Amino acid sequence: MIHLEVENLSKKFLRGYVFKKFNYHFYEGNAYAVTGSNGSGKSTLLQVLCGYMMPTQGKIILKDKDIMIEEEMHFQYCSIASPFMELIEEYTVVEHLLFHSKLKKMIVKDSTEIGAVFQLENELNKPIKYLSSGNKQRVKLALAFCTDSKILLLDEPTQNLDNRGLTLYLNAIEKYTKDRLVIVSSNDAREYGFCNEIIKMEDYK
Repeated sequence: MIHLEVENLSKKFLRGYVFKKFNYHFYEGNAYAVTGSNGSGKSTLLQVLCGYMMPTQGKIILKDKDIMIEEEMHFQYCSIASPFMELIEEYTVVEHLLFHSKLKKMIVKDSTEIGAVFQLENELNKPIKYLSSGNKQRVKLALAFCTDSKILLLDEPTQNLDNRGLTLYLNAIEKYTKDRLVIVSSNDAREYGFCNEIIKMEDYK
């Protein structure tokens, strides 16, 4: 059982704190929505939780079956899809999936299956730089969902997606999130309607 405990977490930039004294317990098998106005720290919180950004204060404690995980190993337990993520534009979709699979274990290794689930069948052999913004987002979602990680972080997951893309996202939630700890940063109820708990970032100003 994965348990992510956050104690007095704060993040400050030059103009002041984005959020402060954030305390929460996250558990495997549950889904959490992080909501709030623009600039409230939704995306920043997810980046801090997954280790892309260091907190100004506070600590993040990760336990797997009550065994403490060293901080430098937290990234192995997380996968994330976020607007800040950069894809390797020169790679084809297949090459990017293969590259990613060398860094982290994958739940799904067959690129054909991934292409079918995320409606990328006709894009697999195209360089990513030639994909539409919507299809690039599908690649990001595919990488996050299909990584063998206990913690799945989704930051504005349907950005640039049409209604078909929203449907595939919801299908992926149903297919790939069983027994995972899921955190969704969003103000769109369609993206987080399945979540058990809602966190309002305005509470941590």
